[in-house]
Amino acid sequence: MLPLYLAGGAVAGRATRRLEARPAGDGETDLTRRSLLRSAWVAAAGIALGATSLGNLVRRRPDPGLERLRGVSATPPSPAVATGDERFPRVPGLSPELTPNDHFYVVNEELYTPDIDPNAWSLSVTGLVDHPLQLTYEELKSFPVVERYQTLECISNTVGGPYISTALWTGVPVAAILDRAGVRPGAVEVAFVGGGYSDSMDVARALDQTTLIAIGMNGFVLPRAHGFPARVLGVGTYGMKNPKWLTGIEVVDRPYEGFWERRGWSKTTPVKTTSRIDTPADGATVGGEVPIAGVAFAGDRGISRVEVSTDGGSSWTAAVLKRALSPYTWRLWLYRWTPPAAGTYRIIVRATDGTGAVQASAAASSFPSGASGDHGITVTVG
Repeated sequence: MLPLYLAGGAVAGRATRRLEARPAGDGETDLTRRSLLRSAWVAAAGIALGATSLGNLVRRRPDPGLERLRGVSATPPSPAVATGDERFPRVPGLSPELTPNDHFYVVNEELYTPDIDPNAWSLSVTGLVDHPLQLTYEELKSFPVVERYQTLECISNTVGGPYISTALWTGVPVAAILDRAGVRPGAVEVAFVGGGYSDSMDVARALDQTTLIAIGMNGFVLPRAHGFPARVLGVGTYGMKNPKWLTGIEVVDRPYEGFWERRGWSKTTPVKTTSRIDTPADGATVGGEVPIAGVAFAGDRGISRVEVSTDGGSSWTAAVLKRALSPYTWRLWLYRWTPPAAGTYRIIVRATDGTGAVQASAAASSFPSGASGDHGITVTVG
């Protein structure tokens, strides 16, 4: 085992130095969040192999996310408020409106997901509260429970990238938990701890009814990869603000510096308006009437318009929008294009959020506050 410990320590040291780094200047390569995660995973692998036998890694309980969520009486989601074409057709290659759990994106800081026994797990509520709590899994499920359609996007998602998905979530409003604990005067932020890292939000956002402790996903128990037994689920921000495998809630009297914030990522991470072309694929050869379709998302601001350009951005035409499942989900869009002639075409998409602001066309990397820019593909008309 000693060589494994030494190798793991060496790799961990390298990963630590990378985690302490800041993005490079002009002309140098930016240090992305995914590269940090890859380094951390490699480091953890070396240490885990030295400290844990293969048998302990293999002998794990079945994923609880394979079981239907029972024992809760959830308030169903409110009807969709956004307008759109209710007869939106099925388009081959277009993302499904709801992402199946086994296709929902996963970006974890852990080498392997924690195997947590719900009978031994508890959620502590501490800090500036009148009545500190220690909630068991069954006690958490006894709180009022709601269901909500919501899209999540990773802050490290690139323009047109895959790290964005939508689910029907089941959860307990954080406000109900904090109301029972009693938030004391002087509280500034609420910190959420779990899965080896932590993050926070201001008290007002934590007490908003939209902030949940999720326990279910698409009608199933929350899958292990997505935070079983519980994870935070806020609206309008990237996924990194929603710690998984939650174990603690702490009300604090000062601004809280979270795991990724300490490594240079933004503290406030409102989702940037984004749109993606799902079909046709980049580099495809097409002919006849071409369905151009994809998704658009702007956090809790919603999407009011999607436009497509088939001439590299010289002119734009509005696409048809499908009715959104909720104010917090992406919208599917479709534009049927008849090419005027054979040749090569540059197709670009852009979206407008619910406030009337058009997505930023200037390209920016994901560090430190999320990527921006217009997604485009090139196709050949035969």
